[in-house]
Amino acid sequence: MSTPTYSEIPKSPLKAIFATNQTVDAASNPVATSTAPTPSTTTGVITGGGSMLKVIGFGTDAANETFSCNIWGWSRTPSATPIWIPTRLMTATFTLGTQTGAAGADILDTELIADTVVAGAFQPTFGGDNWIGLLSPADNTTAMILLPTIGTEYIEFDVFDVSTASCNVLAGVI
Repeated sequence: MSTPTYSEIPKSPLKAIFATNQTVDAASNPVATSTAPTPSTTTGVITGGGSMLKVIGFGTDAANETFSCNIWGWSRTPSATPIWIPTRLMTATFTLGTQTGAAGADILDTELIADTVVAGAFQPTFGGDNWIGLLSPADNTTAMILLPTIGTEYIEFDVFDVSTASCNVLAGVI
């Protein structure tokens, strides 16, 4: 079997997860439910389907301000009345750098892009090998998470512990 070229790897563009930046101080912990998660820019839920997730943090206020993000994967049982089960895929803390977005863009020229990302207490390991990719330059260039979605149908983002004025994440399934 040959290695696929970059153009053959399925990918989706990065999208802001929330329509408006978040200012929440406390994490929410979803629980199992018989209702499927609803993808929207209000709920912070996107459709899974890829094998990896790419995440970039951004926010407002000042460089070196931080926020945290829980990333949850939702899976269901196959019965006629399924139960949807959330699994925390990762907790991360982002630190804003000085790089800004652009006027009228998905990240505005008044918003700062995270230049540092650190895995939190809920950093999974698979078979003893860490499958999470953290690009954390801490030099005012873009920090990024590359995370396996491990077959989840929906992915939910929960940003919290906001020392920034507001925060958000861009994400795309690849």
